[in-house]
Amino acid sequence: MRDTLVACDLDTAVKTAYVGDRVQWRVVTLGGDLIDTSGAMSGGGKEVKSGGMRLHGSTSSVSLACNASTSSKSNAQTEEKVTQQLEVEVQTIQSRLNSVRAARAEGEQELEELQKSLQQLAQEKTKLQMALKKFIEQEADLTARITKLQSEASLTAAEQQQLDSHLATAQKVGEELQYLLDNSEVKALRLEAASLQRQLKGVGGPALSKAQSKLDTYSHQVRTILSIHSSID
Repeated sequence: MRDTLVACDLDTAVKTAYVGDRVQWRVVTLGGDLIDTSGAMSGGGKEVKSGGMRLHGSTSSVSLACNASTSSKSNAQTEEKVTQQLEVEVQTIQSRLNSVRAARAEGEQELEELQKSLQQLAQEKTKLQMALKKFIEQEADLTARITKLQSEASLTAAEQQQLDSHLATAQKVGEELQYLLDNSEVKALRLEAASLQRQLKGVGGPALSKAQSKLDTYSHQVRTILSIHSSID
């Protein structure tokens, strides 16, 4: 057969014979089709031609070559299916990876915001601690001042005795003042003073001077009594 190759079918023969756009190999098929190196094709048909080639045994090289070609096609189809499945899986993984990356970016942004918030809270905590320290110091100072004022405000035994004495005197004076206010003579003096004031409006001369003198006397007495009453209150 020299430079002639044998193919299982015409498709395999065409793929084998042509390299680019020219025929490199002379190929014949088991069906009798022939592709010459000149590019001419001949033979073929429904009946298989015999006599030109004879196969010796079921394990001939041609049968093995055809089986190998068929197996190669099957493997190619399997590989294509596997490739398609792998591409689908790659797309799925890529989609999941994109989702994970987006979630990671969102998580990093949230983490950054939380870190900023944490920093602000730490600053606020420091300020509050300083303010609390200041308030504690002020509380201690105020407590000491209150203790001192309470000590200063407390009376000694002699001062308490003197205060009790003054209170007793004030109570006695108040009782006397109340007696004077309720006294008929004091009431009479007030009535007389009011009468003299009314008379002064229409009286002049020596009578006015005399009435004014009496009025001053009565007024002085009344002011004295009211002054004593006010000091007791």
